[in-house]
Amino acid sequence: MARNIEATESTEVRSSGLKAATILAVIVSALWFMRQRQPESPSPPLETQPPPAPTVSTEPAAIAAPLQQTVVVQVSGLKTRPAAVMVAVFLTDEGFPDVTSASITAEQDAKEELAEIPMQLPLSGMAAVAVFQDLDGNGVLTKNVVGLPTEPYGFSKNARATFGPPPFDAAAVDLATITEPLQISVR
Repeated sequence: MARNIEATESTEVRSSGLKAATILAVIVSALWFMRQRQPESPSPPLETQPPPAPTVSTEPAAIAAPLQQTVVVQVSGLKTRPAAVMVAVFLTDEGFPDVTSASITAEQDAKEELAEIPMQLPLSGMAAVAVFQDLDGNGVLTKNVVGLPTEPYGFSKNARATFGPPPFDAAAVDLATITEPLQISVR
């Protein structure tokens, strides 16, 4: 009888230890995502009537390159409902992939699975592109309580990472070698 009680207690200890390890893994993942998330600066409200052509803004770092080329960012896998596709181009790893740190940004309405956004980019150098479909119209990539995106998103070179966004180097493309549209699949 004592042996059966010990076996039951041992099984319960192993079971509760496994549950505790699972909970600990979820908590550690959530903390990691929260740490990666930088405070978002308040963004201005979006216009109710978005312009038909992409809206492009450039920072002084992007203007410093006098020679530019038109690169088409082709985004596939979008939800087939009206929503803006947000594109952020990073010419350095600083702030990647936080849209507020991007060197060049663009926004274009999309209603189909594929959108093509023309961008004016430098002729040379490295750049990483982050895109997302703004389904809720709030101007930022919406995330759940654990920090996982709830809207379709993707990166140049279709870079992925196990936890969090990929590093800049994994998504960076050589602008001097671009001869075709830069294809990004969102998920």
